[in-house]
Amino acid sequence: MALAIDGGKCLKVAMNDEGVEQMQNEIEVLEAGSEYACFPKLYAYDQQKMFSLVTECCCEAKPADFRNTYGLPCNLAVGTIAQLVEDFLDYDKTEQYFKTCIDNPAAGMNDDFDNFEVRLKFLQDLRSKKDDDYAYTVMADLAKFCVDDSRLGLEDLESEVNWGMAPRDGKLVPIVIDAGLDC
Repeated sequence: MALAIDGGKCLKVAMNDEGVEQMQNEIEVLEAGSEYACFPKLYAYDQQKMFSLVTECCCEAKPADFRNTYGLPCNLAVGTIAQLVEDFLDYDKTEQYFKTCIDNPAAGMNDDFDNFEVRLKFLQDLRSKKDDDYAYTVMADLAKFCVDDSRLGLEDLESEVNWGMAPRDGKLVPIVIDAGLDC
């Protein structure tokens, strides 16, 4: 359960044993990811029982938010990040893979996603905008975190339900709000 509280913060409370385990995982990820733009700020948590935490408050991310921000749906944005992570943040290698799949669709038959043209554009935008556009910084940081720390499963982030919209540099951008994923 999540409740908005004063000061732009959100209180999350686990309601059962599964929720407590999820909360413990989320606390670990948020602590490890405190320097990454892809996560909300973690303000406090119950250090003894780990059944509650206080984070930065975010509004719900909707499918249109990803299309408006990145020009593609959440699953394709995250699928592109997953490929970049698989290639150890090698933009050239990932770009070449997408180009190969565009020219020869059979080369991408083991890929969970197609739409290689829009994924290539997103990758190129990510590469060029990541330093001056906070929305792209979020995705670049997500990729970097997943390479640096393997406990966050990207396959669980392919749905908007694990994303929120947070104010960054004067506009709302997608950030991971359900980070308690244990791979």
